[in-house]
Amino acid sequence: MKHWLSRQLQRSWYGESGWTRSLSPLEKLYRNAAERERVKGQLEAASRSVNAPVVVVGNLTAGGTGKSPVVAALAHYFQRLGYRPGILSRGYGASLPDKPTLVSSSSDPQQVGDEPVMLAQQTGCALVVDRDRVRGAQYLVNSCLANLVICDDGLQHYRLPRDIEILVLDGDRGLGNQRLLPVGPLREPVDRWRRVDFLLCNGDADGLPGDIRQRLHASFRLQPTGWLPLAGGESLPLQPAPVSGEVVAVSGIGNPGRFHSTLARMGLKPTPRAFADHHRFQHKDLARNGGLPVVMTAKDAVKCRQFYTGSSALEDELPAAWALQVAAELPPEFLQQVAARVQQIEQKGVPSR
Repeated sequence: MKHWLSRQLQRSWYGESGWTRSLSPLEKLYRNAAERERVKGQLEAASRSVNAPVVVVGNLTAGGTGKSPVVAALAHYFQRLGYRPGILSRGYGASLPDKPTLVSSSSDPQQVGDEPVMLAQQTGCALVVDRDRVRGAQYLVNSCLANLVICDDGLQHYRLPRDIEILVLDGDRGLGNQRLLPVGPLREPVDRWRRVDFLLCNGDADGLPGDIRQRLHASFRLQPTGWLPLAGGESLPLQPAPVSGEVVAVSGIGNPGRFHSTLARMGLKPTPRAFADHHRFQHKDLARNGGLPVVMTAKDAVKCRQFYTGSSALEDELPAAWALQVAAELPPEFLQQVAARVQQIEQKGVPSR
């Protein structure tokens, strides 16, 4: 039911139907609640500090735009510059104690969230999950784990002081009908983009309004980089690919269409099996596929690898499965602009506002 409702909402948001118009009274309630949270959060943030530059990477729409790969790319870049970047996450769907929780590459995604485990595996950075993102950021800095905080999501979490806001937009889907939840995909009014420091577009910007296209700082694409076998072993190069022809594309992400398109461009013939974002996979989700190999995203692999490894491995009943690894290729000029802004903040010696 949840997956069906998610599909119907997205169809309406992006022009395939219009049934969410009946939810217009809820849109007004959402707008008022979001505005109250913004004002309250900004007042609280004014009395807090993190004592290190804070970069927030977020989106304006519900669903995937590619922000987590952007976080990973920024982390790698600042590592090369000699920083100790720490990643901060809310940990969607996590069952956490009321305190900062350090995440490692072997953490249980059901306890800390799927994206945090994926980012820990990809970056090797100190990564903290905390419902209270202010507390989590302060923990990273005060524990000397980081001298730069990169927050994965959190654009609307106004309690968190921040120095730089990076808004990631989906070039294909754009802003949909430009309405607020639940009538449209927007988390905040459409003009929120005017107040961020940097605008990034994932893919071609044709689906974005003209005024946004003129303000864009950079565009990027998610580039496939390799294959990870769920049964264990080292990551393999992109070519030669371990699969060919027909595959089952299993995904529990915000925008599965982009994943399916990527596989098609690589010459594969994907049969989509899309679940709701952050879906908690079960063994049966992978078993019913007619014997075809399974391909999934790195985010989904952190939850599905348990079925192929360890004492409870069920690989004899499951098809071969591979995770397609991708990376955000951010333009060097954009990275240099962000680094210059961080250095300006350090020179001023002003705690995150």
